[in-house]
Amino acid sequence: MTKSSTLGKNNPTDQLTIEKKMIEVISRSKRRKIKTFNKIISASYKVFSKKGLFRATLNDISEEADVGKGTIYRHFRNKMHLIAYLTRKGTEDLLHYCEVKIAEERDPKERIRKLISAHFTFFERKKAFFSILFFIRGALQQDFENQYIREMQNYYKKYIRFLSDNLDYGIKKGVFRPFNVMNQAYILEGIITGFISQWIINERKGTLMDKTGPVIETALYGIVSGEQKEKEKKEFC
Repeated sequence: MTKSSTLGKNNPTDQLTIEKKMIEVISRSKRRKIKTFNKIISASYKVFSKKGLFRATLNDISEEADVGKGTIYRHFRNKMHLIAYLTRKGTEDLLHYCEVKIAEERDPKERIRKLISAHFTFFERKKAFFSILFFIRGALQQDFENQYIREMQNYYKKYIRFLSDNLDYGIKKGVFRPFNVMNQAYILEGIITGFISQWIINERKGTLMDKTGPVIETALYGIVSGEQKEKEKKEFC
């Protein structure tokens, strides 16, 4: 038997060397795949922000990412699959960021204040995701039979439930008057996105945090009880 025929079989050192090289090859391959995936995601945000979800194509994204269109199909079945992924990832990131910011707060009004501030801080850093979210809100009304539309709709509902849970917390504490928390959650979301849209239309003059005061005033004064409302107005002014 030759020396080469016994390599990796009877020599533990040689076997470990082979296994180590195989692991290195796999690791390099995974790193390349992750790097390519991240390039596609980054390019998608840029293209969707510039052209919108409806006019943008996978060809546009492949050119921006400098990868072949076939490479995109290795990760996503079609454009709607890609948008659904961006919706899920962006929503999860937003909810996690907000949850961290309000985790230790027990006062209902302060929770809403911190929740609004967290939105503005998040979207000031994630402008591209807001553009996608804005377009998605319209797309949710288009085709309820599409599995990706339904998936995006479910994540949007998850976000609304998160807002409604925090509003319901204030009712249970006796700080907010009783109201339909789901309806109010949609209203709160509309107020937040409305101010962000205004900021974008005005070419991002100042910072989103400059809008916190007016948004808090609009969002809170309509839901706190009479005594709390007067007290809040004095504190706010």
